[in-house]
Amino acid sequence: MGSEVRIKFLRLVLVLTFIISDIFPLAREKPLLLPADILGAGGTGITAYDKFGIYFLNPASFGVTEKEFFSLLRTGFRINYDVYEYYSAIQSVVSKGGDLSSLTYDEINSLNQLVLSFGINGPLGFGYMTEGIGFLFYNDFHSSLATYTSGILPYVDFGSYFDLVFLCGIGRKFTIPLEFGKLITTYAGINIKYINRLKYENPRLSILKAYDLFMSGFKEGFLWGQAIGSDLGLLLNIENFYFGLTVKDWFNTFFSWNAYNTNFQIISNRSVEPTYYPATFNIGMSYKLSGLVYGISQWVFYFDINDVFGFEENYFLKLRFGTEVKFLKIFVARMGLYKGYPTLGFGLEIPVLNINFAYYTEELGKLPGLKPQQNFVLELQILL
Repeated sequence: MGSEVRIKFLRLVLVLTFIISDIFPLAREKPLLLPADILGAGGTGITAYDKFGIYFLNPASFGVTEKEFFSLLRTGFRINYDVYEYYSAIQSVVSKGGDLSSLTYDEINSLNQLVLSFGINGPLGFGYMTEGIGFLFYNDFHSSLATYTSGILPYVDFGSYFDLVFLCGIGRKFTIPLEFGKLITTYAGINIKYINRLKYENPRLSILKAYDLFMSGFKEGFLWGQAIGSDLGLLLNIENFYFGLTVKDWFNTFFSWNAYNTNFQIISNRSVEPTYYPATFNIGMSYKLSGLVYGISQWVFYFDINDVFGFEENYFLKLRFGTEVKFLKIFVARMGLYKGYPTLGFGLEIPVLNINFAYYTEELGKLPGLKPQQNFVLELQILL
């Protein structure tokens, strides 16, 4: 009787969490970045448990991971090819005295289509994982820029973020009291994350203002905020099938902000509204094949749905498909569909060093095809 009451209470808490998360009058904070080994396989991995990216998707994986490792360093970069085109366009505007009306139709059209992304991963990436427990201390930096039109003249939606994150979690194995429970291996997990974020955002910045901002080194200052959040996860294994679900930010993750100048002094006369990560319910499944033919040690197919009960974006953008093939236990090939766009990736897993590359497209709009941003990510990680 007591267990039934606890289950009903947990259901009530989760339902109220999702209802409340949709009615907060606060802005949603930009999510943390995913690593290359997840993005290369279409952003999937709710049911993965044997690679670095599991830190970010399902805390239940802490209870099932087959590896014990120390992560000493993680570094890399992400960029897209619009960086050079944007620099060329800005130089063209400056060379004409900042007179946008002197630009040709083709030049203006080129500006309107630009979506820029660049960033640096690490060098922090210190962590440890073994069966049942894990932690990670890491940092990321990235900037994103998209050009839009308003009448004739274009403007820029710009954001730059530096994240310093500490994440720790536990996972445990237990049985489900069903008639066929012996056939099901079940894992549950929880993590806690502490996020320090420095950011500069301006959703409506003129082209010349954006250029001046870059050249001046962001003298307008920045925002510095902190948040504490937590994720819940469940993972079920039935022979070669895996089923997973997560409740990300299950009590909603709120950021409190202060404004700082470039000397790291608080700007006392500037108030900043809190932002948050809403609670999201995510599900996934995968099918794993092993020992198919000589040289192929593992082949996995993934399917995830992100934020099942959210209605902020088109539902097609929530779907994730991916596959991952491991050759000779050291080389990994990945491909998938992330928000409707194809992804490609590869990984090299040799003693001490992991190298991962991914190509993917981020949709900056609320509808598929509205504002695609193509990105390349390369990451190196030292593991023991």
